[in-house]
Amino acid sequence: MQFSIPKWETIASFSSSVHQVFHIHLNGFLHCKTRYSQLLDLHTKLKSSYPELIEELGAKFPPRHLMVLNTSDLESRRDKLETYLQTLSQCIEITTGPELTSFLLRQQTLTFSFSEEQQPLPVTLPDFSSTMLNLSLGCSSVAVLLSVAEALDIPKDCLFAFKLVLIELQGKVLIYHKLLLSCECPALVLIAAKQERSTATFAILLRKMLSCRDIERQMVENAVVAKLVADEIRQDLKYSFCLPRDLKSTPKAKLLEKSDQLLLRSLNKIRYCGYIRFQVCAANFPEERTYVVPRFGRYEVCLEFNKSDGLRVCASFEVSRIKCWSVGELTEANAYRQFSYRYELCFEYYLARDKAYIVKILTNEAVMMSLCIQQMIDEMSLINAQKGIDTVVLSDDYEIQIDEIKSEEDNSSSVSMSTVSSNDAAAAVPSSFSAPDQDIGGASQYDLLQSLRESASWQVDDRKSIYPSLTRLKGSLSKENVTFERANFDCDL
Repeated sequence: MQFSIPKWETIASFSSSVHQVFHIHLNGFLHCKTRYSQLLDLHTKLKSSYPELIEELGAKFPPRHLMVLNTSDLESRRDKLETYLQTLSQCIEITTGPELTSFLLRQQTLTFSFSEEQQPLPVTLPDFSSTMLNLSLGCSSVAVLLSVAEALDIPKDCLFAFKLVLIELQGKVLIYHKLLLSCECPALVLIAAKQERSTATFAILLRKMLSCRDIERQMVENAVVAKLVADEIRQDLKYSFCLPRDLKSTPKAKLLEKSDQLLLRSLNKIRYCGYIRFQVCAANFPEERTYVVPRFGRYEVCLEFNKSDGLRVCASFEVSRIKCWSVGELTEANAYRQFSYRYELCFEYYLARDKAYIVKILTNEAVMMSLCIQQMIDEMSLINAQKGIDTVVLSDDYEIQIDEIKSEEDNSSSVSMSTVSSNDAAAAVPSSFSAPDQDIGGASQYDLLQSLRESASWQVDDRKSIYPSLTRLKGSLSKENVTFERANFDCDL
């Protein structure tokens, strides 16, 4: 969960008195408007249910004031409430507990007035057709998923592999905004997104979010699940989000013609199958101001880019080596402001036990990328726990894997075009880019690593309101292995 409280407002009640409400944003969008007293009630319940965790996290709730607060006092309260919620988000026991989940659901339904009567809710399927559900607008994402399973006859024991995703359609461009959590109502999320940007086209997409191929092979024995997964692969192939490994023996047209089961048996012939392909963005790997095509899936983060000689390659980062990550909102004063990048995703990546590399990605889809990393690590941790594995062994020496990519005829996913626009489906990734002589964030690798150790808020030069230790895992480092566990932000190597 990534919380922020960007503003507060004063509203009048029915008794002619006035009070303030705070705008709570969850994963980049307005979730609810809440009074201080309601947050205080939540804090009281959490202290009663999780006294040791609240004390360990150091979650400090701003105190009451007997006097009427002025603008400066209210701004200070907003800032402290934001820090409080961000601190709570570090603990999975609290974020998945009934107290916070029920509070967020209740406040969302109170914020957006709705009728209890059932209304149509369209859910976009992997082949981009829609299924229409008749549900109350206050139904949670879990209830909506169960309704989708009932409507499509998806076995409930396979439903865990699918998630609801808020997407935006910009012509032929598909923008992934966020995974919907159990504390969110999909219909109300759509309403909030459309209120924020009335001209945009938003939709709720059903997408498979499973990285384990072994589990996937067992699931697709069911015909309904097989069709959903195969339709997703066909769409990814159609738009070159995934690519045939051998164009001569298995061209894209041949793969698209295959039946569901035959297509699923050909997964080893398809590169990036099951990955989410994001829009072109900027990164500091392999060097500053490199334009990349990111793909997240199968327990890795892939960055596709052009080398200086024009060769198209892909660098792979294993999620088991990501120690921590953070999402921050960029100010206008950054080297890529002309491309309207709103967010920055940073993650610390282990190359060896005593060597780390800070990867920075400037993108409008950073929140979804962060949630994808969390999803893959949660899945991997669950599978390892079932196998009795509680440690991840790091070798003494490790190099980031970089593979050459052979382009296909239409080159729709190529990274060698001349013009760049982060909001264009035909976005380009030039091999060189002329920009002001300024590093992304204005910090070297050493300076950035030092800032990680010294500050949990990632306050580096031109950055503001970097969410501190939101969705991340702590790496407890020893000479033999790294044991991953959820904890506070800690970057000591």
